[in-house]
Amino acid sequence: MAQYDIGDSNLISVHFTDKDGTSVDPTLVTLRIKPPLSVTVEYNYPGNGQIIKDSTGKYHINYPITLSGVYYGKWAGTGAVVGVEEFSFTVKKPIVT
Repeated sequence: MAQYDIGDSNLISVHFTDKDGTSVDPTLVTLRIKPPLSVTVEYNYPGNGQIIKDSTGKYHINYPITLSGVYYGKWAGTGAVVGVEEFSFTVKKPIVT
């Protein structure tokens, strides 16, 4: 599991492929992130402009880290391509405040 500091920006990415490994675009890409002790936030592509399309099947977001603890997330593709990828990362408690 990746580990970060408060104030870092985490580049979170996903790559959607078909069964043969060819890059493909879903009709809708959704990213849900659950920060520690907070509510789940959802981002969509196309949508609010926070998810960036890098190339066919490849997407990312620069997620600002503001709380220490474990973050959980899930990418999902729907429509033309269906796929799910879950992830988590840890943010260390600051040594000096």
